[in-house]
Amino acid sequence: MKKQLYYLLILSFIFLKCSEGSKSNHHVLELDLMLNEITEIYNKGEIKKAIYKLDKIIDDYPNNIQLLVERGIYLFEINEVQQSLRDFKKILNLDKDNTLALFNIGVIYSSIGEKEKSIFYFNKAISTKGGETVWFEDNERSIYKNNYDISMNEIIYQRGLSYYDINSFVSAFKDIDYCVKNQYRLDQSYYYRGIIYLTYKKKDQGCGDLHLSVSYGNNLADSVIKEYCLK
Repeated sequence: MKKQLYYLLILSFIFLKCSEGSKSNHHVLELDLMLNEITEIYNKGEIKKAIYKLDKIIDDYPNNIQLLVERGIYLFEINEVQQSLRDFKKILNLDKDNTLALFNIGVIYSSIGEKEKSIFYFNKAISTKGGETVWFEDNERSIYKNNYDISMNEIIYQRGLSYYDINSFVSAFKDIDYCVKNQYRLDQSYYYRGIIYLTYKKKDQGCGDLHLSVSYGNNLADSVIKEYCLK
């Protein structure tokens, strides 16, 4: 789950913009260069050093969302979960409809076992995108697109996993089925939908999904097939 948070945030990286409107373009460029340097430090595996440098910059630019996003990534990577949550929740104080922050708070809560809280934040992230009933997405470009966006597919997928983990299988099925129909993460989506089918004694559908999961490279599904589908 940690890798998932990191991956999504990095993909959402945009050119650094200074949140304080009074700062000059020179300061914006200076910040961008410093963040590039910090990223290089992180890529060398010196995460604590990168956080230390971010701390110093954030002291001068406490309301810069991009800096808070980056620090949230790094803190989560070293298991500083509460501090990571602090940064993402501060982003919400600055921008209550920040889809990325809401989503990643959900991912963090899921990773520490607080599934109900994770679902709450996934639902809030969905609401920033217009809600499930009016959603339109084309090649990851939303009609509600913002600088800190996450695809609806990914939000619903992660919410489905949280529902699954608390044995709320009807809700989990709805979300995972949505992902299958949208051809999203098919190796995992077919796997979880197959398990849910088996839970409800629908062996043919479940085993069919598990075989499809294997065809998309999920070897874990193969072991389930051997135990439940070859009898």
